[in-house]
Amino acid sequence: MGGTKVKQSLLTWDEVEYAAIVGMKRQVDNLREGRCPGPGRDVGQQLSSHLTGAIAEYAFALEHDLCWRPLLEHPVGTSDFGRVEIKSTWRPDGNLIWPEAQLPKLHKPCVVILCLLSVDDEGRGIRMQTVGWTQGRDFLARDTIPNKAGPYRLVPREELKPVGDLLLSSTWEAQQ
Repeated sequence: MGGTKVKQSLLTWDEVEYAAIVGMKRQVDNLREGRCPGPGRDVGQQLSSHLTGAIAEYAFALEHDLCWRPLLEHPVGTSDFGRVEIKSTWRPDGNLIWPEAQLPKLHKPCVVILCLLSVDDEGRGIRMQTVGWTQGRDFLARDTIPNKAGPYRLVPREELKPVGDLLLSSTWEAQQ
């Protein structure tokens, strides 16, 4: 696997609840503004995506000592942290995927990071492990993969770069 395992962080159930409230607010805002789920997706899938995304963003922020104020600073269409996008998966063998509908976000310089989420073995909360990263433009060169939930592009996890290298690089500084 290309992305090296960095330390894992654990969100307590109270922290998970806080992040879930953020995800729920994003979903309500989408529905209120008439932003419907993409092709092949229903409102439940969209809600799940917002909840999981907010949990991963918060865990990443805590792990890397970043300020996360999504209720104040997360207008629609902006990146999660500066020009950093957080993507998440619950599948231990999950790859980094990007929905075709969100490709316009990748036409500006950005970094995309994959985080693996799991319920803690001892039932204390949600564990997050940063798997790896790639430049957003790397998706633009990939073939489109058809899917009933909408087409997407994929970067296999073995091609991801270690996040530790990113955090020490000028690429990270440029994204902030």
